Amino acid sequence: MRKVVIVIFLVFCGIISAQTCKSKLLDDLCIAVDYQLDSAIVGDSMNAWQYKGHALCVTYSTKHELEHIGIQIFDKSLKNDKYMNSDVLRFIERYALELLTWNKLIPLSRKIYDDKVGFLKGEWQNLLSIPDTAQFSLNRQDNKGYFATWTVNTDTILEMAFPISFELLLGIQKVEIERMLLSKVKSAHPRATDMDLEAIDSIVYRTNPIQYYEIKSLNNCRYYLLDSNKVEHLLFSQQYPVYSAYNLFEQESDYDAILMVDQAVYGFNTINYSFTLREWLWYCDENNMTVYCGLENETETAYVLLVLAECKDLAFNHILSVAVPKDFITNKNAIFAVKMNAFVPTHNVKNLYDTNYKKSTAKEYE
Repeated sequence: MRKVVIVIFLVFCGIISAQTCKSKLLDDLCIAVDYQLDSAIVGDSMNAWQYKGHALCVTYSTKHELEHIGIQIFDKSLKNDKYMNSDVLRFIERYALELLTWNKLIPLSRKIYDDKVGFLKGEWQNLLSIPDTAQFSLNRQDNKGYFATWTVNTDTILEMAFPISFELLLGIQKVEIERMLLSKVKSAHPRATDMDLEAIDSIVYRTNPIQYYEIKSLNNCRYYLLDSNKVEHLLFSQQYPVYSAYNLFEQESDYDAILMVDQAVYGFNTINYSFTLREWLWYCDENNMTVYCGLENETETAYVLLVLAECKDLAFNHILSVAVPKDFITNKNAIFAVKMNAFVPTHNVKNLYDTNYKKSTAKEYE
């Protein structure tokens, strides 16, 4: 009986640990540095712990889940700067801690090589002793990689290059993050947006400039109607049902709907859940995603939209096939059926898109 109790206790402890760290990697790092989770912290905490003489910083979600632990390299204001990619900064801090705590059989140099991380100037150990006077810059090269550079006066003391890979940057395997999408959508918040418009006929306008994905009919346009006072209003009209449907996924409005999601996950399995259209829009906006919409198909009862949400910062995409009921404009209780492939690496999107969608995407609504 005593052995059974001990086993149950250990299993229970493992469950608690998994629930309070965002990923297995974070759980492993906490164990490596002997950091005890603190349920009282929300947000960023500097100098939260010491390891081998180095200050560690941590970040907790509003649900008291540990989202980040790493060597304290950047100050809080820089990580909260809206013009700076906080996920990348936290990656650098966490990666420095990963390297400092590395104790596996695979040589450290091999890990760095496998991760495709390069130190073009200096060594990884320089991450542990960056002077306060150093100036930091972060540059992204297309959708391929980031270059992080620290300079003192005009001298570069450290330059680090790494690929744009959401698994590397977030420290979470695809098999893990696929099952986190619902919680990410549910925790998102709205942000303000700006726009410029161009006319496509006497009363209908669309946002400009236009971004396309592969073909012109898959784009990020929002559509507006011009009233008699020359004031534009987000288009939501039975006269333009397809434009109105596109608008639902491009711009938050008074309209909301329930999205019933059938998400494909690792192992040829699916998971089912629901969230609101408004929550989805907040999630896409909060994560700096560009959303492209096109008409995949039209049935007797629905407009089937292809919705592609692209995250260039982390090089992944969500691909949705959404059945919008044709009565959605008058039916405020409409339910949208969604088939989703989530966290598709950017380099895999074109093949998936060509195979499943390109031939069926309509051209009439370019």
